[in-house]
This record gives sequence, C-alpha cells and structure tokens, in this order.
Amino acid sequence: MKNLKVILLGLILSLIFSRIYIINPSDELIGDNGDKYEFFNFMYLVQENIKAGKYPLSYTDILRYPVGFQLSHGYDGAFSTFTGALLGFIIPL
Repeated sequence: MKNLKVILLGLILSLIFSRIYIINPSDELIGDNGDKYEFFNFMYLVQENIKAGKYPLSYTDILRYPVGFQLSHGYDGAFSTFTGALLGFIIPL
C-alpha cells in the first residue's frame, strides 16, 4: 500500500511539473525546443520507408531533396523513432 501511495504521488507531481495538461497535441508537438521536430521528421521518414517496403533506415530523398541522405547515419533515439513510426499507422502523426 505504501508503494502505491509513492507511485501515485510521483505521478501527480510529474503531471503538475510537466504541465502536460495545458498542451493540445493537435496544435503543437510535445518535447524540447528543436529536438521535437527532428524526432518527428525521423518518425515520418521511417514510416514512409516502411510504407514503400524498404528497410526503415535506408536512403531517403524526402528531406534534402534531390541529394537525400542515408537515414541510418543521422537518426537518434531508435526506440522513440520506431514507436512513433509504427503508431503513425494507427493514429496520424
């Protein structure tokens, strides 16, 4: 019972200090300043590669057209990138 109280207190404090309740996800991305757009782009690119039947981290020219770039050399946060890309098939990014 004591552990449950500690967990609930931590959850309540994290909600209060993160101010997540004032963010409308349809109006803005959740995350730090510029990094949220970088991760969003990587999620989108991985999702597009999967839709095209390619390796998720393969070459893409969607960004930096016409030269493009090898996505496997410039991505960060593989777990969040793949999670967002796969969730993008269920809910729109």
